Amino acid sequence: MHSLLRTLEHHGVPLTAAKAIVVIALFVAASLVARVTRFAARFVQAHTSNISVDSPLSALAQREMAVSLLQTSVGILAYIFALALALVVITGAQGISTLAGASFAAVVVAFAAQRFLIDLIAGLVMFLEGWYTVGSSIVIEPWKLEGIVEEVSLRATTIRDVGGEVLRVHNSQIMAVRVLPKGGHDIEIELFVHDGDAGEQLIGRVAQIVPVGPTAFTRPPRVRHTQELDGDLYRVTADATVAAGRRWLGDELLPSLLKERADDDLIVHGPVILPVDESASTRFAQAHRMREAGRRRAGRR
Repeated sequence: MHSLLRTLEHHGVPLTAAKAIVVIALFVAASLVARVTRFAARFVQAHTSNISVDSPLSALAQREMAVSLLQTSVGILAYIFALALALVVITGAQGISTLAGASFAAVVVAFAAQRFLIDLIAGLVMFLEGWYTVGSSIVIEPWKLEGIVEEVSLRATTIRDVGGEVLRVHNSQIMAVRVLPKGGHDIEIELFVHDGDAGEQLIGRVAQIVPVGPTAFTRPPRVRHTQELDGDLYRVTADATVAAGRRWLGDELLPSLLKERADDDLIVHGPVILPVDESASTRFAQAHRMREAGRRRAGRR
């Protein structure tokens, strides 16, 4: 920096003007670096938008996540580096007193930017532990924010909810994240009826009424099993999937439609709506078997 200033002074540029030119050039360079990373991110997004949603996209999501993180992080680091060099140019950074003053200024700035640094640390930890990737369907706790991850940086996470609104959350404010593996909420419907066939037909009629699409029922209700409990009592079990942010479709709309469309005295009890997940069911079944094995070993003793 000092040699560049001396070169400008040698060409007849006053010291003050030379410092201003160098500072402006530093921030222009930082802006160019940020623009290049944004261009790279848009190129990857344009490339991935043409890929079928049925393709295996796990590796692609990881790459897009890395590009998103690179885009935002490089821009931040470029501006921080430009600011540090600008301070060196303005102060001269010569002598112990100047270095001490710069160190004191750095401490003050670090204290003022405490929240910013906490966001960076939280974002780095989440990235290294692989909490989620760009394109993941998540629920951010404790704020109950549901949506698709659009951008991830070391400072904040950007999601788009089912209504199209863009939400930005500081990483330090994310206490927990619930990742929806299938991009939505799987639900199980249990209906206790007097006539098993009529119960199945009821669910089939309602399945044709409910809204279906990527932002509604991604999979409409379908009967999975009908069990005869007594001579005139049957349990009809069905399942469905609703999009992230539209849980009320399964919890409120579906039960209302089933009750409204049912014949008189058909429904004995329900419908009961339960959240389900295959992975969770497998894990709980394994835990149950381990507990039962432990009880049997204790009984033998």
